[in-house]
Amino acid sequence: MVLLNAAHVPERSLPWFEWKEDECCGTFEATSRRRVAIVEFATSDGCWRSLPSESLPTSGGGPLQPDDDQGTTFLTMYLGAKRWAAIWLRPLFEPTLAGHFAFQVVADKVTHVSAPFTIAPNRRWPDRVPEEHRAAALATRTCSQLAH
Repeated sequence: MVLLNAAHVPERSLPWFEWKEDECCGTFEATSRRRVAIVEFATSDGCWRSLPSESLPTSGGGPLQPDDDQGTTFLTMYLGAKRWAAIWLRPLFEPTLAGHFAFQVVADKVTHVSAPFTIAPNRRWPDRVPEEHRAAALATRTCSQLAH
């Protein structure tokens, strides 16, 4: 399958993030413990939060589910040599999406967080997003933890 952009040509610049895991070759058990998600920076209070997924149904009218690899907006793949990558597809399907985001991967109790990146309408998306350890401390804290 080829992902096409609004001009109906193959999209080649979706945001993606690469990380390493100690568990080799992505056994089913290891991949079931991994979670790839997008967090969003809330400028109103300066906190990182899980980005809700508009496309995932909720049960019992509860809050929206987070935009993570349990839905349809990520393509995760094994690159070899214990390296993994995830491509975030949502910017392609939601042209009005805008904000400051970061990838957050939790695998075997280790958290990997990308450098923050910006998505805006009519602006070129970032390609490969590097890991940033300073961002990990921010993106893994909730606003309630920051307030204390």
